[in-house]
Amino acid sequence: AAEVLVERPQAECVLVFLPGIGDSPELFKQHGFDAAVKAGDARCEMLTVNGDFAYYRDAVFPQRLADEWLTPLRKRYTRIWLVGVSLGGYGAVQTARAHPELVDGVVLISPFLGVPKGTKALVDRIDAEGGLENFHSTAAAPKNPRRHFMEPEPVWDWLAARSRGEPGPALIMAWGDAD
Repeated sequence: AAEVLVERPQAECVLVFLPGIGDSPELFKQHGFDAAVKAGDARCEMLTVNGDFAYYRDAVFPQRLADEWLTPLRKRYTRIWLVGVSLGGYGAVQTARAHPELVDGVVLISPFLGVPKGTKALVDRIDAEGGLENFHSTAAAPKNPRRHFMEPEPVWDWLAARSRGEPGPALIMAWGDAD
């Protein structure tokens, strides 16, 4: 389901907000995201898209988002940015990886980037390689799509490519003191 929170006539940009697990799109209103978008100069519209956890679990979220929302939105807007919080951030990265032609930029707010069991050794390896900009993935996609949370290396590889300035959607990342 989607809800338009900020509508602007003749907008060329849309911000697609993806909430975290257990969060409702209403939370973006409660925290003033719609007011901030309205007050901004970008003249973007804002909508929220809520993805059921099963779509994430079964690794179908990126395709569903592309088919149901982004492809139709691309016909109307010249710029599409995904704004993901927590699990929504994970979905934003997965979608931008799979469909870069549909996504111009990604804003990640305290993104979920894999379960700790799957990320601890990976983060240690990234550190050992001199940081994210020096990291190059050696992993293939998991044979079992449901393992992607445990094997998040492709997500980190996408982030590494952004940090190296490789072609693809722009990236803005934000987090809090406890993240």
